Amino acid sequence: MCGRASSAQSARVAQQVEVVKPGLSKEAIARIPITSSFANPEGGTSSSSSSSSEACAICLGELDDRVRVLPKCSHAFHAECVDMWLFSHKTCPTCRSDLSSLEQQQQQQQQQQQPDQMVVVVVDSR
Repeated sequence: MCGRASSAQSARVAQQVEVVKPGLSKEAIARIPITSSFANPEGGTSSSSSSSSEACAICLGELDDRVRVLPKCSHAFHAECVDMWLFSHKTCPTCRSDLSSLEQQQQQQQQQQQPDQMVVVVVDSR
């Protein structure tokens, strides 16, 4: 007998395995606002023209007018760069802060927006 699993065994295993998406959903990423200025960790507000030290840690380019600032750690990145990162990771590219709570918040909001379902049972007494 060979060591390969039969197709029936493979199908059962496939049903039992939970597929986990490695990154955040598009909706969760879209909830992080895009801004043209952001709070600098040293204090104050910065814009792309103020200093050359403000670079996107992903592409190393100077930050421009489409910046996402991550809510937990306040690290700033080009929106396009960090969006691509967050599709495949649930952490900040710089400090690895866990951002999976953004996904959970989005799921909770969806559940709250869904109206409660009411079941009506009609009994015919004839």
